[in-house]
Amino acid sequence: MALYIYTLNALKHYPCQVMKLLIYGANGWIGKQFTNYLDQQHTSYVKSQQRMDDIAAVREELNSGGYTHILSLIGRTTGVYQGNPINTIDYLEKPGGLTLNVRDNLFAPISLALLCKELGIHFTYFGTGCIFNYDREHTLGSIFNYSDREHVFSPNGWTEEDQPNFFGSSYSIVKGYTDRLMHMFENVLNLRIRMPITKENHPRNFITKITKYEKICSIPNSMTVLHTFFPAILDMMNKGVSGTFNCTNPGVISHNQILELYKELVDPQFTWSNFTIQEQDKILASKRSNNFLDTTKLTQLYNIPDIHTAVRETLLTYHV
Repeated sequence: MALYIYTLNALKHYPCQVMKLLIYGANGWIGKQFTNYLDQQHTSYVKSQQRMDDIAAVREELNSGGYTHILSLIGRTTGVYQGNPINTIDYLEKPGGLTLNVRDNLFAPISLALLCKELGIHFTYFGTGCIFNYDREHTLGSIFNYSDREHVFSPNGWTEEDQPNFFGSSYSIVKGYTDRLMHMFENVLNLRIRMPITKENHPRNFITKITKYEKICSIPNSMTVLHTFFPAILDMMNKGVSGTFNCTNPGVISHNQILELYKELVDPQFTWSNFTIQEQDKILASKRSNNFLDTTKLTQLYNIPDIHTAVRETLLTYHV
């Protein structure tokens, strides 16, 4: 994928030497995908073996390695409760979920940000854009009939400077405050992703999830086709760019539109049924964020495919 760099003068840079990278959370679902990409690019890195609740050990690890860059892919969304795997954020609503939520989604990334500030290290954080919801100022209206790139720069998308307005789940509450805190660091590259999509059939993949649901609540949303962002993320890390970026493919796509493409390109026999958001709320332990993130800031720097193109290309090589 070609990168088109127009200007970085308006962005904050954190001076750095040749990147020496340490990764936290490298063995997670997204971590494995990003490290595979780094391997393909012949970019060296070290996987941290430290527990994030031992700050003294983490500080020593950062000090002793001579690292210029730290990447955090730590996060908590899913888990096993009473022997049953829960592959949604409803896991964090279970007993004990608050502790894991605060530890992995707030304490760990903010601790790393503070340590990196103290030691003069550039810090990249994979956060979330699931901290906003459609409201009177940010409506579905002009983006509902999204076609091609017509509404990529629709004025009613949430920008990088907007503060979270969605507090319908424990996950979004904690991640929203983490996002606000990340804005306070000059050495942090804060990346907001949503509903991550990949080419593999995996319980964490948004496409896999919705093909397994009994019923679908279809709402247009901003989403992230992960592999389309890896070149831009690595480039920003190498350049020492800081600030917050909405890392979603331009535009919006609904659940039904994805499933229509899935039926067309992967499984012609696939069927599904819909229900309303009110009906969905009755069967879930927490509400879900639905939003459109403005991607102007990122697409002025990099050529990111729109969400419809990215999903179609992903499903053409989807591994069932």
